[in-house]
Amino acid sequence: MADLRGERIYYVPSPGNGGDGLIAEATYQLFDRLELDCQIWRGDEYDIEKSVIIYAGGGILVPFYTDASNFFARHHARAKRLVLLPHTVDGHEELLGQLGPNVDIFCREHRSYEHVTRFAPGASVYMGEDMAPSLDLKKLLGDSPMPPHEPLEN
Repeated sequence: MADLRGERIYYVPSPGNGGDGLIAEATYQLFDRLELDCQIWRGDEYDIEKSVIIYAGGGILVPFYTDASNFFARHHARAKRLVLLPHTVDGHEELLGQLGPNVDIFCREHRSYEHVTRFAPGASVYMGEDMAPSLDLKKLLGDSPMPPHEPLEN
């Protein structure tokens, strides 16, 4: 992703739970390390033909959820580049079959990788570890250690 320096980049966070928040924070840290200038996606009014869109990692490109699949269906054909960070992917065979060479999909486990390579021959598909384990807790909490715990009085 270092090749994205200088690009107009929009990041689409996952609308999920606390775990998705950890994934998002780890992603922001990665953007900082790579010196990428990313803005949060706030709607469809952007000139996406000239933009890179990075969709958060997670587990919502499965039949139970529609947020990621609806987003990809609306934007994959027009985006300069559309990147799905490490994700669990299942179902959505028709959508996957429509994805072209401007789409990069990172799968966070082998089963998703096999599924996507089978049904998305036009996209670039990679294995990638979930973003959450790369979270730098020290950076998140700051350099100062947490204050010592005071014993509770009875």
